Amino acid sequence: MKIAYIAYCPICSGDLSARSSKNRKVIRDDGTKDTYRLRFLKCRSCEKIHTELPDFIQPFKHYESEVIEAVIDGSSYSCPAEESTQSHWRIQFTEKANQIDGILTSIWMEINKNTKNVEQIQKSY
Repeated sequence: MKIAYIAYCPICSGDLSARSSKNRKVIRDDGTKDTYRLRFLKCRSCEKIHTELPDFIQPFKHYESEVIEAVIDGSSYSCPAEESTQSHWRIQFTEKANQIDGILTSIWMEINKNTKNVEQIQKSY
């Protein structure tokens, strides 16, 4: 089954064309493994290669997004991943959350040109 849509490069917004594909195994919350065929797409402008991922697969992760999210938000008590893997997910999420907070604070400061109220804003979180 072919899906007709136009894909654009996330780097330069150029047109993407199908290059090749690969199989990717994804582990579900019950521990079963499903195999999906993922396409490699090449940008016609910048020539970068991108992997087309559905929303339930995260880059460089072997587990479904729902499994990872459930571990991070604490709603999962049974996960097929080892505790060290789960701990790694939590650490990565905290690091990324702090980076995003810093980026958004910088943007807010640039827009408002007001550095006096930054501490007050951060305390309100």
